[in-house]
Amino acid sequence: MTNTTKYKVLSAAEAKLHFAESLRIVDKGNVIVITRYGKRVAALVGPEDLAQLEKLKSQVPQEGLAQLVHRWKDARELSKALDEVASNCTKGRVAPQLD
Repeated sequence: MTNTTKYKVLSAAEAKLHFAESLRIVDKGNVIVITRYGKRVAALVGPEDLAQLEKLKSQVPQEGLAQLVHRWKDARELSKALDEVASNCTKGRVAPQLD
């Protein structure tokens, strides 16, 4: 889906009643957002948009810190950001003397 993708919002009942028309709308490159009690619960998208969503989802780790790692170009950039955070956390602290 691109940022310029048009979308139409239908309630679940409307989507059911006008399913064939909904498919024609999606076939023209638009997206249908389906709501239940005003909350978004599903979307009808064309095969190209679905393929793009699947590709994006497969490229992003789904759990833990791995979710954040993809935001940096490479390991050096991530390491630099982590060093900066650690440096900011320790400013003004004095390490205790160990006997």
